[in-house]
Formats: sequence, structure tokens, C-alpha cells
Amino acid sequence: MADQSVQKPSATEKIIMSSSKLISKLENLELLKGDTVPVNPSTNIEFLNEPRPAYEIFGNLEQLILFSDDDDDFFMPIVDDISHLAFVSQSVLSYIRTISPGTRLMKISDNIYNQTSKWLNSLFLKNSTATFLPSNIECLSKALRVALMCKFENYHKEGLQGVKSVSIYVNSKNPFLNDLKFVAYLVGLSESAIKVIASEDGVDHLNLVELNNQIETDKANNIIPLFLMADMGSSITGAFDSSLSELSEVSEKHQLWLHITGGYITSLAVSENKQENLKNVSSMTLDFEDWMGLPSVSYVLLHKQITVPDNNFFGIENQIRKIEAFPLWTVMQNLGRDRIVGAFSQAFQSCRVLYEMVSKARGFRLLSKNPSGDDDKDFFNATVVLFQFDGETSNDGKIEETSRGGIEKTNNSLYFDRLNSWLGQTLERDFPQLQLSLKDDKIFGTCIRYNPFELGVGEKVPSLETFAEFNEFFEAQSDILRATIEKKQVFNDLVENNKVLRLVKLNDDWAGLGGVHYVPEQMETIETDQGKTELNKLNMQLVERLKSSDNAFSLGESTDGVACIRQDNNSKHIKVIFGMVTSETDIEELLDLVVNAGNELQESSKVLDSMAEVIKKGIEAVETDLRKEADERVWNDGILRVVPVVGSVLNWINPLPKDGSGIKGRSLNLQQGVIESTENIYKYHMQLPLNKTSSTNHSRNGSQSSSSSKTVAVTAMSTLPDEGEPKIEPNALT
Repeated sequence: MADQSVQKPSATEKIIMSSSKLISKLENLELLKGDTVPVNPSTNIEFLNEPRPAYEIFGNLEQLILFSDDDDDFFMPIVDDISHLAFVSQSVLSYIRTISPGTRLMKISDNIYNQTSKWLNSLFLKNSTATFLPSNIECLSKALRVALMCKFENYHKEGLQGVKSVSIYVNSKNPFLNDLKFVAYLVGLSESAIKVIASEDGVDHLNLVELNNQIETDKANNIIPLFLMADMGSSITGAFDSSLSELSEVSEKHQLWLHITGGYITSLAVSENKQENLKNVSSMTLDFEDWMGLPSVSYVLLHKQITVPDNNFFGIENQIRKIEAFPLWTVMQNLGRDRIVGAFSQAFQSCRVLYEMVSKARGFRLLSKNPSGDDDKDFFNATVVLFQFDGETSNDGKIEETSRGGIEKTNNSLYFDRLNSWLGQTLERDFPQLQLSLKDDKIFGTCIRYNPFELGVGEKVPSLETFAEFNEFFEAQSDILRATIEKKQVFNDLVENNKVLRLVKLNDDWAGLGGVHYVPEQMETIETDQGKTELNKLNMQLVERLKSSDNAFSLGESTDGVACIRQDNNSKHIKVIFGMVTSETDIEELLDLVVNAGNELQESSKVLDSMAEVIKKGIEAVETDLRKEADERVWNDGILRVVPVVGSVLNWINPLPKDGSGIKGRSLNLQQGVIESTENIYKYHMQLPLNKTSSTNHSRNGSQSSSSSKTVAVTAMSTLPDEGEPKIEPNALT
């Protein structure tokens, strides 16, 4: 039999293979950034007359990713199997769209749409209609237009011409407030239609009393209450605008269209008994990209089924959008119901684990809702854990007095912001899988936030094993924070009572103990620039010596241009900066180490100064001896020899004898502080033991060097009649 021909891959298989290959190559770009010299794509890519091959086009894409004027770091996300399927599905969807419009494409779209809608109905909102849209703004826009159509029967024919004045209500802390304002503009409503309701004092909850008052005021002014957008867990604290039961009551009472957003919606899939409060929920936005880290899948608007007077009003739009369900259709099948519900359940469980973990740490304040218990069952599950270190909160959540003389947050809020920033950055660096982030709140200051419903591409909710490792690390960092604030006041007091250390106020970005400036007593009153420069040099040398024994020390300075690790705008001195400490750190011993190191540096500086003084006096003595010897030789050889022209003729006719009787050099012995002739050195080509009887002694008038025998050789050049005075030249220090 003839060999069967190899079956060629289908068009869909080609797309899948090509997409997979390209994604894998892009994933590895980060590994190439150190080995590849990127070319500026803005000057390298041109629109050619000839066709450009695909590999070259995607090569240019790689250059676009690698190239950066700022040389900033970047990372390419590692795509897991589910995310990879979502990417590939988007490519296949582009191919499916090319099928000729007609019955076949409509059947494909209807089948995919109906199956996906059925699955979503079973998870979130029963008997609802699904629309697959590219953004949250599109979902809000569609929900608002459906609400208008339900409220005004002629809206589908007349548009806003048949619409009376309406009001849209939203919490002032709602993260999608600006999106809603933009949507109102797109629909054609004025900005005055948006009624922003202030949140309750100190929390992000919607003030229901204020909401009801505003609705009654609008009714009295013939303004129709239309739309209420409620957030269920997307705010910085993860707080809900209110419980679903309370929001449902308000909506039913005033005939409002209730639209909800936020991670709490996923609890509907986890616990079926929560769906009993959904009878007055009109619509909701599903965001699988954030909730499960799925890229390239559509946002989903689920809204209650409505009767459309004219089937063409939304019919055409819905038919076009139906095929957009394809990426989610593939992903949901690949995951399965149990895995989807399990991922949501694990996210809620991780919030409970982290909340309990932080609540047991002394000195930490939890700013988010307790996920493990509340009177209202709608708050049973929390979507966010928000916490900060305040040094005062005990294990039972009560405020306790700061122990052992530590500093309090009340009067040191900026310093505690720096401590929380240090902690957040440390946790992010060592446990990136938790996706912790730093948040600045106007009321609470710097906080650390955990939200398992805001996942990046390929990211997953951390496992319980990861949290166990994190707990051990978190406890260690907590001990460091507590030790630092407890010992900071001790540090300040000891520095203030020290004679040679001065406390320096640091910039807002330093979270350690603080900074000190080492000022020897004799240099305390120095105000000259040269004196300050010498003082700064001394502190720089001090830090280098300290860092060799303990990394807790670092260098800081003012804005005078010297290289530094930390900068302080309120001082013009180089300073020693102390970092974070542990409970075992002895602050007094630490400061003594600084003082002793400074004293040692100062003593060594005194020795150098004394040696310099000895050398200076020795050179002065040598100059005197050489000048005296030169004068004597002039008189002995004849004064005519130094007269210009005459001396040259005389030296030619009657040259001086070469018997070594010229001027001898001098050497200064630094160990014994004496000056001797260099005659023997040149004669025997070596340094002989000191001949005290033949050398000229000069007392040091200061402390002697403790080093081995050191000599400064000073040589006098032979003085010719036309060369003027003898030259003194220091040769070497040996």
C-alpha cells in the first residue's frame, strides 16, 4: 500500500501554533535584555515598498519591548496554561470573525453565547441576560441604557427627548465614580444628573440616610430616581457600600435600577444562599481578568431579563457581541465549575488567613472588615485585607500604651508612614506571590493592602503553605519594627547626652533609628568652610570603618553635592545613619562603638599631624644647614665663581676638584627625629646605622612615631655660579 500522506494542519491549528510560539518567545525576552543591545525602533523601522517578512516584523516588536530611553526595568509575565489558552482563543476569535456572515456564523455565535450565558447564570444571577463587552465603561453604559429603556417606554424611539430629569446615585468613595460620569456624558445626560452621596464618617460605606434624603428631595423637585451604582469590595479598604439586603430595600422602595460591582460578587458562586438577596439586583459587572488573572476575556454585564418593545433596539448589538463570548467559553470549559468556584473560595480563605495572622501581631491595626464574623451575613466574606503598623494596637485589637518608652504614632505619623513603607517594600520583595501593595490613605496614612481579586496575568492566589512561610517572615519583621520604635527614644536620649554626637533630623524616606553627626569637642565651634570639610571627611571615614563591622550603619549628607546614601535637607553635614534594629541590639553599645571608632580616627589623625610637624621642622632645619653650607662654600671657592660670565670662564680655566667635597644632602630619621648627612648613603649605596656623633640632632618637640625606622631624604643640588641658591628637594619616605 502506498504511504498515506501526512495530514496538513488546519487553519485553526496553524493559528494556535503560531500564537503559542510567539507568546513563548516574548516570555523569554526578559532573559535577553542583558545580552541584547536594543536598537531605537523610532529610527530603525521604515515603511518599505517591498514586503517585510513576518519574522522581521516580530523582531521589531521585540526591539520595541526591549528599548527604553530611561533604561527602566521591565518584566514579561510568565503565562500559565489557562492564560495561554485565553491568548490563543483571542487569536482564533479573530479568525472566526472572517466566516462569511450568514446562518453558519449565527449558529456558531448563538451556540457559544447560549452555553456561556447558561454557565454564568448558574454561578451568579439566575434568569439574567449576558452581554460580553471590552471594558467596564461599556458595561456601565449598557446598564444605564437598559435602565432608561425600562423606565421610559419611548426611550428606544425618541431617545432622551422623551426622558424627564433623572438622577443617578453613587458613593463618593466608589472607585468607578469617574467612569460613571463619563458614561452619563456618553448617554447624553448632564453631569448634574450624578448625585454623589457622601460616605459615612471614617468608613467607605454608602450613607443610606443621606441617600434616602437625596431621593426624597429629587422626588419633590420632579426628578425621577433612576440608577444606583453600588460597590461591593473594590474600594481601598474592601468595604461594601452596604449589605445587599439594605440596598435591595432602597431599590425596591424607590424603583431604582441597582447595579453592583466588586469582588464580593464572586461569593454568589461560592455560597448559593447569598443569592436570596438578589431579587432586586438589576445588573452586575463580572471581571474575570482581575478575579482570576485571565487576560483577553471580555467583561460581562449580567442584567435581569427585560421586555424590549422593538426587538431591533438591542437585537443587532447583542448578535454582534455574542461571538465575543468565545475566549471565556474556552476558558470556562478548560477550568470546569469546581475549579472556578474553588479559586473564588481560596481567595476568600486567604483573606481570612492573612487577617487572623495580622490580628495576632502586636502593634498592628487592621483597617478592613473582619471576614470571619459579623452580625450581617452579607459581610461574612471580605475581599481585601488592609493593615498598618501603629505600634499601639494589642492582640485583641485594643489600643495599648507604647511600652518601654517607645515613640507614639499620634505625634510621629510621618515616621510611622516610613516604617510601613519599609515593611511593605520588604514584604513585596521577599513574597511577591502575595501581590501586596502600598496604599496612601488620607485618614490612615500609609497602609499595606492584600486583594486576591486583583490578580495579574498568570498570577494565582497564594497557597496555605506560602502563607505559613510568610507568617514566619512577617513575625520577624514585626519584631524589628517594635524594637526600632521602642529603642528610638532611648537612642535620641543617649545622643542628646553625648558630648561628641549630635542628633540630625532625617528626610521623610528613612525608617531606621536616626542619624548622628560626630563632632570632636575641639572642632565644635568651627564655622569655616575648610573646618566643615575636614569634619565631613572625618565622618565619612568613620562610616567606612563602622560598616566593616556592622551593616546597620550607612552614610548620609546634605545637598552639598557629595555622594551619599541618604540625604537631609535640614543639615549641611555628613552624618552616620542607623538602620532598623532588633530587640537584642544594645543602643548604648552601638553608640559607644561610634564614639570609640571616632576617637581612634582622631588619634590616628593626631599621629599624622605630629609626623607632619616633625617633617616640617626637619625640612626647615635642613634648609638652614644647606644654605649655611652653600654660603661657606662660596667663600671657600671664591666669590668670582658665582659672578655671571666671569664664573663660567673661571670654572673652565680652573675647574673645581671632583673629590666629593660638594654640598652633601640630609636625611631625616622619623623614628628618632634626627637629621644626618646622606654622604654615606651615596658612598656605600645603602643606609647605615645612625651615627649620632656625626649627625646634627634636632629634638622633635612632639610625640614620636610608633612605626619602624622611617627616613625622609632631602638632597641639595650642586650650586653652580649661574644657578643662584641651592635647591631643596624631598626625595622619598622610606
